[in-house]
Amino acid sequence: MAIANAPDKILADLIKRFVRALDQERTSRWDQIDVAARIAEQFGYVGVRRLVGEAGLDARTVQTYIRVGRTFPRTVRAQFPTLLFTHYREALQNAALFTSGPGTDPVWWAQQAFYFGWSTGELRRQGRLQMPVNADAAPAAEDVVHRAVRMAMEGRLEEGKIEAALAQYNALYAPVTGTVLTLCRASYVPPEAAS
Repeated sequence: MAIANAPDKILADLIKRFVRALDQERTSRWDQIDVAARIAEQFGYVGVRRLVGEAGLDARTVQTYIRVGRTFPRTVRAQFPTLLFTHYREALQNAALFTSGPGTDPVWWAQQAFYFGWSTGELRRQGRLQMPVNADAAPAAEDVVHRAVRMAMEGRLEEGKIEAALAQYNALYAPVTGTVLTLCRASYVPPEAAS
């Protein structure tokens, strides 16, 4: 019986080592984030530039660490013990999509993710779903949907599907990117015409 339990003990020991290493990695990242935020606060651009050079990290990563560290100091993170670094990064990105209301506060997004148990992907999705649609863009998106339905009814199903996909993309991303995608009729060749 001792032989049968040996693989279980080895597996249990390996899992413990893995979890311990994972905890150390998370702790290490949070230490890096807190130190980067402190460097930025105390030494400004010169300190951050030196940190980037000596740490061998790209500037974008360090800037993200600084933003997360400033916005979510240890006292704030302690309120949401199950959230990961990626949750906080996504909370910052969601807040950037909003110009008014609670959505402008990254801490509010972290709070929502914690209370509802959202994964990082769900947090991202919720931010896009709750994003206010520009009132000026609404009629254009509505027109595209009507065009897509009309095309589908006329038997131009593929073109209608493309228009619908463009409408969905524009509703989600045009307010953020400032770019509205359209279908160029001159370059579109229906599948039956291509044969």
